Amino acid sequence: MTLGGLVAAWSAFGGGVEGAGMALGRLLLGLGAKWLIVIVGVFLAIGVWHLPAMAVLAGAAIAAVGLLVATKLWA
Repeated sequence: MTLGGLVAAWSAFGGGVEGAGMALGRLLLGLGAKWLIVIVGVFLAIGVWHLPAMAVLAGAAIAAVGLLVATKLWA
């Protein structure tokens, strides 16, 4: 989740000052990249490393909720 957030932030804020359409496009591209990284990580954990599926999915869900709570408390 953290690596996905880093990629999303780098994609969204790494291009400098642009118009609103380009900024929205970069935000959506970063969000898509974030969830792609999360899905690949879950696939690797369950499919390749044979970790328990419920533990991996619960960990990903808790990390997502933690990210939301931290964002809400920060702002």
